[in-house]
Amino acid sequence: MRKIYIAGVLIFVCINCISAQNQWYKQNSGVTSNFSDMSFVDTLNGWVIGGWPAYHTSDGGRHWGAQVPVDSPYCGGNCIGFKDSLEGWAGGSMVYSEGTLLYHTTDEGNHWGSAKKEKMQLYSIHDINIYNSTCGVAIGYRWGSGVGSDYDSWILPLFGIHGQTKHFDDGSDGYKTCFLDSLHGWYAEVHISSVIISDDTFLLYYTNMGLDSLKVIDSSFYANDFDFSDTLNGWAVKNSGVILHSEDGGKVWNTQTSGVNDTLACVDFIDSLNGWIVGTGGCILRTRDGGNHWDAESSPTIENLRKVQFIDSSHGWAVGDNGTILYYGPFQGIEEKLNIKNQKLNIEAKPNPFVQSTVVSYSASGGFRSAQQEKDKEIKIQVYDISGKLVEETKSNIITAKAGCSIGKNLKPGIYFVKVNDYKPLKIVKMKKIAK
Repeated sequence: MRKIYIAGVLIFVCINCISAQNQWYKQNSGVTSNFSDMSFVDTLNGWVIGGWPAYHTSDGGRHWGAQVPVDSPYCGGNCIGFKDSLEGWAGGSMVYSEGTLLYHTTDEGNHWGSAKKEKMQLYSIHDINIYNSTCGVAIGYRWGSGVGSDYDSWILPLFGIHGQTKHFDDGSDGYKTCFLDSLHGWYAEVHISSVIISDDTFLLYYTNMGLDSLKVIDSSFYANDFDFSDTLNGWAVKNSGVILHSEDGGKVWNTQTSGVNDTLACVDFIDSLNGWIVGTGGCILRTRDGGNHWDAESSPTIENLRKVQFIDSSHGWAVGDNGTILYYGPFQGIEEKLNIKNQKLNIEAKPNPFVQSTVVSYSASGGFRSAQQEKDKEIKIQVYDISGKLVEETKSNIITAKAGCSIGKNLKPGIYFVKVNDYKPLKIVKMKKIAK
């Protein structure tokens, strides 16, 4: 017996039979939380958060389990970051008069405890940045301790960062950081001068000596998110579809054409060429040339997306409102045990698209043997919807060199995927039922 994994959600395939390709799929979180952050350490182990509980997967997002801190009351979860499949941190905002703001786990989130022993009242942790399991920091703010200061921002090293905890007792609110290693990183903050945002001052810092030498490199910087692939190349995203690119480490920023007008919430680059951006209304953008060209990708959601992360060019996730978790990668999701034949299989559906029903025909090189010759083994035509649910199955015990059957009569309008079991390489056909 051999296991074959077939798609759990959307997949790009031609109308004729071809192998599955990388595509964005919608995974089932089972909840309606507005996810604000996530952290994947490999193609299987990941966490998402949007207030407690956090949710963990150990199978690439096929299944998710809830996790909560051991202490109570606990503060709302804003952000999360893992060093490896066991050790991670999560940050929150103060909800109660007492509670932990920074949580820590060393057993993949089965137990979350306080990361600091001292009381951390009136804090909010905005961001946890962990880079390639080599270094990590958390940033946030508290109500200021200085005279005339409304806010007091700080940077807390978690591991692998040179220097001690950094405080800015100057009315600032730190909201984003990006470190490449123990020495090189960026930190963004806003100096809140009034309730009028236009009066606020936005600053971007850079260091090549860890937390001991942060210096302002841009005194007018503002972005919803930014990411650097190396010490020179960085990208920032803003409202109204604005994308900025820097080639000098963040000193000068130039606009790139996005082709959209959406609010862009998050950007992630895996190298100086390959990057992704997500935003409102399910917006997903991708570039393969460092942002010279951005392409809108087919998105399986219209929910607002808040975070995107890629492990490599073939595996990524995005999270957002209403429990939305999207996965980018190979066909995955439904597991079946199949007896495999070494015959080439062809499948086609005609008509396609269809209104009432369609005929799926299938043939194999060398022809089929009858079910009697296979000891009455039944050949199955299986139909899955875009969530990966099996919605129709047709069995046949008379297989000729070219055979077919009518399917789809009881299906609702939508996109479906069809396969015939027992043959390899696995072939899948995409079909569409349309309303009358």
